Amino acid sequence: MSSRDKQNDTGIVRPPGNPKFWAADRVKRYDYCQSLISEQKEEMTRNIIRVVRYLCRIRSLSNPKVLDVGCGPGTPGTAAWQLLESIPNSRVFGVDSSHEMVDAANAALSAAYPGRFFGCVGDFNGSEFWAESIDLTYDFIVSSVALQYLGDERRRPFLTELYEHLTNGGAFVSSIAVSSAVPEVAEMTDHFAAEFLHQQLERERGPQDFEEVRKRRAEQNAKAGVNRLTSGEYIESLHAAGFQKADVVWHLWIKSIFVALK
Repeated sequence: MSSRDKQNDTGIVRPPGNPKFWAADRVKRYDYCQSLISEQKEEMTRNIIRVVRYLCRIRSLSNPKVLDVGCGPGTPGTAAWQLLESIPNSRVFGVDSSHEMVDAANAALSAAYPGRFFGCVGDFNGSEFWAESIDLTYDFIVSSVALQYLGDERRRPFLTELYEHLTNGGAFVSSIAVSSAVPEVAEMTDHFAAEFLHQQLERERGPQDFEEVRKRRAEQNAKAGVNRLTSGEYIESLHAAGFQKADVVWHLWIKSIFVALK
């Protein structure tokens, strides 16, 4: 097990994310908020769907059952919406720690795709994540920029649970916010993330002080409970959970898409 599965370099166990962070206005303006903080978010989500569609084709799956961990509000920018839209016979079980996210997803997707979307509240940092309605086996488990909220103590058990809830030949496909193992590179990519936010805010609101934007970004990440590891550490954790075939298939600065096969 990686030392990061237990603690960070300071010897302090890093806590889980804050499920109350994504509430109220952040839920209503989810796609807008994502446009401010996630560079090439549309491409990233589209590539998750591309992987699922490719694996459906080579496995001859016409009606895959998919669990979307951290499903969000079911808007066109989410993986759940794109799965339902691009794979006509898919069934998607969406789970999110935010009641407001799940309510929004159920309202949007259950009406648009009757009988194909099922939303459920669940916090993957809690031991009671697997409610009866989602305690099933899946062809795919996907997640889009959510698992950076996993706390250190919960990461290994949860990834093992994901492995156990996949069918034989199933796949876990997830985009996760990551950090570099090289301090100078980590500092550079963090700068680029703050630079992207700064550019987006200036486009929307006019001139902004870069250092103030960077400070606010760090404060918001701390409030949300963002907990980033290196890509190598995630791969190691996936191997320890049972996935012997796991790799990064896409990467941009602080975001990576991982594919792990059972």
